[in-house]
Amino acid sequence: NSKLLACLGILASTSIITSCNSNNNINMENPFLVESTLPHGAFEFDKLKIEHYKPALFEGMKQHDAEIDAIINNAEEPDFENTIVALDNSGKLLGRVTSIFYNLMECDGTDEMLDLSVELQPVVSEHSLKISLNENLFKRVEAVWNKYKDDHSNLSEEQFRLLKDTYDGYMKSGATLQGEKRERWREVSNELDSLSLVYGQNVQKATGSWTYQLNPETDLAGLPGFVTEDLKGNDYKLTLLAPCYGPFMKYSSRRDLREMLYKAYNTRCVGGEFDNTDVVRRIAKLRQERAELLDYETFADYRIEDTMAKTPDAVYNLLYTLLDAYKKPAENEVKEVADFAAKYEKEHGNDKLEGGLMPWDFSYYSELLKTEKYNFNDALIKPYLPLEQVKAGVFGLATRLYGITFKKLDVPVYTPEAECFA
Repeated sequence: NSKLLACLGILASTSIITSCNSNNNINMENPFLVESTLPHGAFEFDKLKIEHYKPALFEGMKQHDAEIDAIINNAEEPDFENTIVALDNSGKLLGRVTSIFYNLMECDGTDEMLDLSVELQPVVSEHSLKISLNENLFKRVEAVWNKYKDDHSNLSEEQFRLLKDTYDGYMKSGATLQGEKRERWREVSNELDSLSLVYGQNVQKATGSWTYQLNPETDLAGLPGFVTEDLKGNDYKLTLLAPCYGPFMKYSSRRDLREMLYKAYNTRCVGGEFDNTDVVRRIAKLRQERAELLDYETFADYRIEDTMAKTPDAVYNLLYTLLDAYKKPAENEVKEVADFAAKYEKEHGNDKLEGGLMPWDFSYYSELLKTEKYNFNDALIKPYLPLEQVKAGVFGLATRLYGITFKKLDVPVYTPEAECFA
């Protein structure tokens, strides 16, 4: 028996060592978990794989928890450096992982990334709530705020702004709630995070899945060369993506196709597989409940308080002021485009624009009107503004105005179309 136990012990030790070495190898291969040697610490996108996100995220949360614990357990009296600055500097790894993951997922996410986001979202939400509802952490933040709120002469304006934003952020994140209200805040916040993810993914999937196969012999009427070239590169598939949608609505003389495209774009997620109707209703209801938990009358009051407007009434006053100022000129502009459209169609063999000027007509006829009035349109100048020339102009202007210079960096990027500059 003793020999058997000894053998088992050796095997167990060997397994642990092998496991540790395996984990270390995984960590060394994970670009999130090793220090970048690239200029400015640029991320090594050429090494990034889908399987790197999850372990890096959990390691980021682990490090973040340790950093928060260090702030809370600091025996020194709370001050700006050991509480506010330390808090602001915490969670760097987690922030890098989530910023890269969610940005890539939202602009060009694969199905695998979308599925992973659903798996990780509850974990990330709970981690965030654990920090924002941490009473001991808030006590330290509040102590620093009380020390400087009436006299912040010992802080720079930037330091006081950071202090105020940190304190206000905790106040608006339910830090002072107790008992049932505190638990309900947690439930509402988790559900809102989940619904927001569902909403965004539905929009992304609905936008990306819609296509219409154009006939290059009959469906390209009115389109300038740069638009037809882009469509040719996509096998003449019309999509709802902005680089396709905008130019087609502006230049296509096929009214039936413009109408189809406009309606498809503006009815995304209304019914069908990616319906967001009930999601939106639920989000609105939960937002109102969260505002009421903090004694705000409406979600608008909660949301706008720390913006320039301050109150919903101020927003409405601005909107109504703008409405009074611009309604008449806007009506005149619409009439001008409508009159031009009717005249243009009649000159081209149509007696009238059936149904009058519709939303899917405005961009098209506005562009034709601009060409007639000023002998100018975007398609005319596009050949004179290739990308390299535009970049040189923008960078040159920044150099002349602000003394900023730009140098292209040869570092890995997340897509071949991206460029990185110092």
